Amino acid sequence: MEDVCFHEDKANNGYSGYYKHNIFVLLNAFPNAREYLLLNPTSWSDSPWTLITVFFSHEVMIHLLVNLTVLIVFGGNLEKLVKGRYVLIVYLLTGLIGSISIIGYAAIIQWSEPLAGASAATFGIAGAYTALEPNRIIFKSKTKYWLLSMFLINIILSVMDKDASISGFAHAFGIVSGYVFGIWLKKRFFKYE
Repeated sequence: MEDVCFHEDKANNGYSGYYKHNIFVLLNAFPNAREYLLLNPTSWSDSPWTLITVFFSHEVMIHLLVNLTVLIVFGGNLEKLVKGRYVLIVYLLTGLIGSISIIGYAAIIQWSEPLAGASAATFGIAGAYTALEPNRIIFKSKTKYWLLSMFLINIILSVMDKDASISGFAHAFGIVSGYVFGIWLKKRFFKYE
C-alpha cells in the first residue's frame, strides 16, 4: 500500500496543463508547427512522435478549456487516490490508444487532415477515476453518469456526422481504456475493499 497517495500533492497538479497551454500558443503563433505536432492519420509513420504530441496539442481555445477542466476535475480527484505517476501513465496510455484508434477510423472514413486534441487522454483520466469512484458526485451528478454521457455523446456525434466529430471514435476508446486502467488501479490499490 505504499504506492497509495492519500493527500493532495499540490506540486504536481496541472503538470500537463502547462505543456498544453504552451503548445496551444506555439500552434497559434507558428502555424507551420502543425505538421510537426498534430497527428496526420495518413502520414503518421513519417512523424511517429505525433502519436504522442497530438494529445498535448490544441488549436481552439474552447477545446483546450474543456480538456483542462476534465483533467483538473477528474485528474485531480484521481491523483488523490493514487500517485501522480499513475495519473500520468493513464494519460499517456489512453492518449496513445486514442491516437492509434483514430488512425484506423480515419482510414475507414477516408479522413486525411491533421488532428489536434487531448480528449482521448483526458476522457481516459475520467474513465479511470470513474472506475474507482463511480458514485462520487461531481457538478451535481455521479461520475458514472458523466462518463456515460461523454461516451454516448461522442458515439452519437460520430455516427451522425463523421466529419464533424472525427475524433469521437478516439474519445470513446480513451474512455473505455481509461475505465479498464481504473479497474486495474482499483485491484492494485484497493484489494481489501
